[in-house]
Amino acid sequence: MQISGSTMEKRLFWREFWTLFCAGAIADAILIAISHLPTTPVAMYLFVKYNPPKPEMLSIAVAEVVINLALIVSLGLLAARSVGFGAPILEKWLRGEPIRPHLRSVFVPALLVGVLLGLWAMVPRLPFLHPNRESHNREAEKILNSSTEAKLNEFVNRTSGARVTSAELMLSYVCEAIPGELTTRLFFLSGLIWILAKVTRTAADAASRTLLWIAILLTIAAAAIPYLAWQSIFDRLMSDAIGGISLPKDPFWLIVTRLLLRMLPAGVGLGWLYIRRGLESTIIASVIASAAGYAATTLLVARLY
Repeated sequence: MQISGSTMEKRLFWREFWTLFCAGAIADAILIAISHLPTTPVAMYLFVKYNPPKPEMLSIAVAEVVINLALIVSLGLLAARSVGFGAPILEKWLRGEPIRPHLRSVFVPALLVGVLLGLWAMVPRLPFLHPNRESHNREAEKILNSSTEAKLNEFVNRTSGARVTSAELMLSYVCEAIPGELTTRLFFLSGLIWILAKVTRTAADAASRTLLWIAILLTIAAAAIPYLAWQSIFDRLMSDAIGGISLPKDPFWLIVTRLLLRMLPAGVGLGWLYIRRGLESTIIASVIASAAGYAATTLLVARLY
């Protein structure tokens, strides 16, 4: 009995879904085990604000990971397939096609982009972008020498996570890259391309270069805005934890400038890589960028302070 093309595509979709879903779930589980911290926004907020018992915290984190990944992977795959993007190497492997001839075309661009992004990671840490560092350190010392020292140390120790070895750090880079790229590239970028194609009445698989770049920039904004919002919430929670005292921080424009210097090149580089080479390439590049960035900032920028 022959199987129709639509049935085979549905089977391929679900096999791809479960592969990516399980990869993301395993990566999140490893991150939680390494850092002893939740990895999802709601669970992290509850952990920071209320510090619930571990069993309750773990249940909330697991439920949130499952729901988030189910939505991100399913909707992301639907959008990616509609606009002609996704995980081409994984699809070929699931179809039983040879993948070795395609690995070099995925790995070499990922290596180049990853190394360049890792080296660029030094720029937001340069001294001229942290003009208030010394005054902030003096103000922080005053707070540490006050009656709030114990509360501040308890909050910082609780929310900083466990110390990690070099091997655990490298493993965390891999585990951060998988759910990170599933969310940012597969879900947001594919979804935005699909939405823009619908709005502009462009064929989903024939989006113009301009439309693709607009989608890449919107993806960067979609990642930056929640990051800034969480930082604001975290600062407020820390202030509440130490009795309403506000810790010193830079002007908002300087914080945004450093964030854009970090996220804009990464968003453009990884977005371009996703469109040209697929999801696998962006995951590899993200891991390389994290490792190269850590090495560069540790060996070079640390000497500037």
